[in-house]
Amino acid sequence: MRNFALAVLLLLGGLDGYSQWNQPGGCSKHVTFRQTEGVQGWTLPLGDGYDVHHYGFDLQVSNTSVQISGKVTCDAITTASMDSFWVELEPLVTIDSAWVNGVRITPVRTGTEVYFPLPSTLPVGTPIQSVIYYRGAQQGSGFFSAVTNRTNTTYNTPVTWTLSEPFGAIQWWPCKQDLYDKIDSIDFFATCALPARVGSNGLLQGVDTLPGNLARYRWKTREKTVFYLIHFGCANYLDYRNFAKPLALNGDSILIQHYVYDANNSAGQSNLSVVRTGLDRTPRMVEQFSNLFTLYPFWKEKYGHVQAELGGGMEHQTMSTMGGFGTDLTSHELAHQWFGDLVTCGTWSDIWLNEGWASYCEYLYRATFDSAGAFAWMSNAHNQVTNAPDGSVYVPVGGGEWRIFDGRLSYKKGGSVLHQLRFEIGDSAFFAGTRNYLNRYRNYSTITDSFRLEMERASGKNLQAFFQEWIYGEGFPTYQLKWNYQPGTGKVHFQLGQTASMPSVTPSFSNDLPIKVDVAGQSFTFRLRGNTSAIQSFTIPQSVLRVTIDPENWIITGPNSVFNDPTLVPASTQGLISTPWMVLPNPSQGSFWLDNPANANMEIGVFDLQGKKLRQLRLLAGEKQLIDLPQGFYLAVDQFGKTQKIIVR
Repeated sequence: MRNFALAVLLLLGGLDGYSQWNQPGGCSKHVTFRQTEGVQGWTLPLGDGYDVHHYGFDLQVSNTSVQISGKVTCDAITTASMDSFWVELEPLVTIDSAWVNGVRITPVRTGTEVYFPLPSTLPVGTPIQSVIYYRGAQQGSGFFSAVTNRTNTTYNTPVTWTLSEPFGAIQWWPCKQDLYDKIDSIDFFATCALPARVGSNGLLQGVDTLPGNLARYRWKTREKTVFYLIHFGCANYLDYRNFAKPLALNGDSILIQHYVYDANNSAGQSNLSVVRTGLDRTPRMVEQFSNLFTLYPFWKEKYGHVQAELGGGMEHQTMSTMGGFGTDLTSHELAHQWFGDLVTCGTWSDIWLNEGWASYCEYLYRATFDSAGAFAWMSNAHNQVTNAPDGSVYVPVGGGEWRIFDGRLSYKKGGSVLHQLRFEIGDSAFFAGTRNYLNRYRNYSTITDSFRLEMERASGKNLQAFFQEWIYGEGFPTYQLKWNYQPGTGKVHFQLGQTASMPSVTPSFSNDLPIKVDVAGQSFTFRLRGNTSAIQSFTIPQSVLRVTIDPENWIITGPNSVFNDPTLVPASTQGLISTPWMVLPNPSQGSFWLDNPANANMEIGVFDLQGKKLRQLRLLAGEKQLIDLPQGFYLAVDQFGKTQKIIVR
């Protein structure tokens, strides 16, 4: 899920419609004002007791109203002894009648909990079917309202759509909000007034023409689906289609079905002509992610979009609800079909497994087709993360919607940390571990530690410290890097200092840090261990011109500093200095001699106290050279690290 609302509730545009964005939270709907957060849904209020196998919807909906009426049938199996069936449903939604295993039962309602006392106790393993007739819907006016009706003024098109993540499903249908109880199959029948259409999950089985200018749209999915991904969109839609052909299908294709407004603006330009570029980009995205991860998981049914008036998108399984079709938004919601739909976060604390991955896929798509845009994406992500010093990727238990869908933490930091993990363990292990994760937990829900274990298996590395610091911990490091090049040894030495932004929670970060070293005509990249102050040395064939920390934006950091320190020498080399070169006179009046009376050639650098190299001298055995410098203090350093302070008066 993704939205474009700022914390001050200002809606932003961006590159390519919705390409670059700043927002407090995920894929959701347009914000009109900040409503009170919902915090329900972290645990089942009534325990468990049954496993859902099938939902059947037969609803009357409208493109001009949020009101819903009809019935929902639930087929399940008891997993515990049950004397009362139960569902969740908001009090403002009216239950007209209810039947359990063919017996009409009067419900008992307590807040959002609805009980149906059974005539007799059902043992474990008993089939149970409920049929609930109801009407109404609880329309919210804020960010997380579950049913919304709005009119697109450009095309004078009214549209109604649903968005249930995380706690909104019970505002429009009686359900069991259980992230682990994935539904085996769904029949979604919705009747509306023509010429409106209804889009939903799975494949369209048919359209029944009914009296009174009505039509019933019959959608069916046989793919396992978590409760919050069931949806519909209702508007005067045009059915526009294209096809993806991933390599794994050997020439076969996947249907991409788009429901977009069938209307023209005041200038006579059709909505389709405006959004077609984004729609036509979708097959290429399906192909890329299929080739990179695993085959698009619902390829036997479809992928597609329903257009709606929300400030972002929502990854409804097989048919995302979209407020636009920019590059990042389209790739984000598509990526959720793997990360969130195929494999679902097991708790709302683990939402970064959905949103961090979908955000990172925005970067991965751009990295293939727009490298400059990918670099800008990661830079923007790091800037957002470091706008504040605190906050964990992992959501504290009981957090409301705004904390679950925190754009800085669950989205940008989550995606950036995945990029760091890729650097930490390498491309091969990272993508192999990701594919293993998707295949192992296919059609299930899981938690952060399950993902960590898959990455450990793929890489052979213990990643507990990495996850503790970057997922469960808070903040980020800022590095202070000292370096020194010794020409005689061909060694460049580094020493790292580190300051954590939230030391009370995460005192330091142990991830590797990439360092780029430029010499004449080429450059070298080294990995420094990030949690040690020990001097780390590498061989370089020629004098160093420049040292840069992480120029490719792998690591989230604060404003780092780099300092050339000519006194930085490993302790193991300091005892080797035996050449008695001298500075004469010292102090001097402007000129002094560097005298090398030894039988060995010497390389001597002269630096100011800020570490800037002023001279690089080669003194042959027995040679001395006259140096002129303005008044000040200087350092002369040889290839072994021997250092003399020079005073010019």
